Amino acid sequence: MQTKLIWLPFLQQYKWQLIGIVLLGLISSCSTLLIPLSIGKYMEVVFNSTSGKSRALELLGIHLSNQLFVFFVFFSLLLITKFTFSWVEKYLSGLYGEKLVAQLRMQLFITQLSQPITSDARRLLPYSNDVKALQNLLTKGILGFIRDTLFLAMALYLLFRLQPILTITVFLLIILFYWLHRYGNKKLKPHFTEKRKRHASLLNYVAGALASSTSSLSAPEQIEKDYQKKSEKLQASYRKYLLIKTCVAVLTPFLLYLMMGILLAIMAFAMERSQLNSGDVVTYILLLLMIFPAIRGVIRVENTWMQATVSGNKFLRTVKRKATVNSAHIDKTSINLENCIT
Repeated sequence: MQTKLIWLPFLQQYKWQLIGIVLLGLISSCSTLLIPLSIGKYMEVVFNSTSGKSRALELLGIHLSNQLFVFFVFFSLLLITKFTFSWVEKYLSGLYGEKLVAQLRMQLFITQLSQPITSDARRLLPYSNDVKALQNLLTKGILGFIRDTLFLAMALYLLFRLQPILTITVFLLIILFYWLHRYGNKKLKPHFTEKRKRHASLLNYVAGALASSTSSLSAPEQIEKDYQKKSEKLQASYRKYLLIKTCVAVLTPFLLYLMMGILLAIMAFAMERSQLNSGDVVTYILLLLMIFPAIRGVIRVENTWMQATVSGNKFLRTVKRKATVNSAHIDKTSINLENCIT
């Protein structure tokens, strides 16, 4: 993948900071999982009963005494940890995403300075559209994907300790759902590329028409007709793109609840044979619902990668024009993508 020439040097430059961001997000995700499980201990203490949720805590090595004071201290610490680590993780993720964007804008600006000045509006699009897609690649496609994958592995381990057969089923379904989304985004990619090209073409025409209108008002009817044609082509490409995009988008919740339906059928079959009890079923369903966001993030990451690939390839094609002419030294605070490319 050519886009690694963009994000790989950045990852190497800020390796330890980005690893720290992933760990912060992982701790935040684990706190989200532990909050409802801790309530099981509350039920056990207040109603003097056993709870599957409390047993899940013990499988994680967390043994709380039968005192309400201990529960509320533990619960308060979880809430504080969740808020603090989630806030810091999102702040640092956005901060380093903007660092990447700033470096890419600088590289693009230096490249365009060496080229003839034109009124081509497409020269401005990468400053917003393309770098935004590459920012999402870092924050969601790399950092978010690693965090969700690690958290999902930990959660599946806990689920496996509770019910091995059900967890194997979940794991196989996640793989299947991921490849379904990958196939959908493969079909979506050419329509996404075409839509972007049509959008750029329309903006370029508008820039040229507005620039010429200040000095000449010749053939305004023809200009309107040409604009209408380009606008219709953009709408046609957008309709094709939207048809597949919306299908892929609504596929995710459908597949997740389909997974739940399959597991409920298996549970009903097992309970008839006394292989499961109600406490295990409730605990397993609760845990599965809690990790739905992580599953969603993993199986939908292909969409982020697809958009970043299109934008990254376009960005690299622009920068290569500069790299073949001039390999000027860039300040050490700005990442030198030219050396990576050449």
